[in-house]
Amino acid sequence: MLTDKTREHVESDWKSIPNQLLKVYRRRLRIQVIQALTDLALVAEHEPEDQLKQMFTPQTLEPLLRAITGEGSEEISIRHYQIAKLMLSIAHERLTPQIPSPFKMTIIPMLKQNLMLLESMEVKPQKIPPTALEERRKRLKEKRQSIETIYRIRSEKKSGADKK
Repeated sequence: MLTDKTREHVESDWKSIPNQLLKVYRRRLRIQVIQALTDLALVAEHEPEDQLKQMFTPQTLEPLLRAITGEGSEEISIRHYQIAKLMLSIAHERLTPQIPSPFKMTIIPMLKQNLMLLESMEVKPQKIPPTALEERRKRLKEKRQSIETIYRIRSEKKSGADKK
């Protein structure tokens, strides 16, 4: 999605961009990210399962989920908690039908109660110490790079096999 140049700017916190242009660059990035997210949702809706199980895996989604819930941020904000609560709510909704019948009468009320408590819980922003932040960002970067490496190697093997 990102060009190499844009990736460099994001990783360097836009330090080489003059302040008068920063607003324009970030607006473009916002539009691209929102479009990419809607495109990913479209792909997840329409592609066959054999393709989706190669794209959307716990391994490939983990860095994104951790990042959007504040893992690499200087501060865990209310927005991060709201996204985490949304993810939990969707998980409850999706997993509830999978609970075996004999356990539904005990587990579902507890899940609903816990979810209600978490939803009503007041959250406060939390600052992350700079050393912890650096370590978190390093771990996320390593996870992203390992995923990119795995999929690059797989695609190179397949393209090599296609040529034969």
